[in-house]
Amino acid sequence: MNKKTTLILVNLGILTCLVLLAAGPLLASALAGSFASANSCQLDEGSVHPCVIGGIDYGEGLYTLGNLFWFSFFSVPTALILFIIYLLINAILWLIRVVRQRKENR
Repeated sequence: MNKKTTLILVNLGILTCLVLLAAGPLLASALAGSFASANSCQLDEGSVHPCVIGGIDYGEGLYTLGNLFWFSFFSVPTALILFIIYLLINAILWLIRVVRQRKENR
């Protein structure tokens, strides 16, 4: 792999992590809600409800995953701040690269 490909993959990895940080709690809650709905189980943030599927009670796990959306009040702003920092770092690195190229061309 050359330097440019490695740089692109690192940037994609960073952006993927930021998206997962922001959307992770919401995705987990949506999946828990979909799973509960598909199996006719009650899911809310008030209390744990039994959700027996194949003789196994998934109620507590669904309750935990269903309440993860509250973490989005922390994860979304954190991901946004980290994204702004990421953009600033890339802008500074780009400016350094442009200045060096101009010095080399003189």
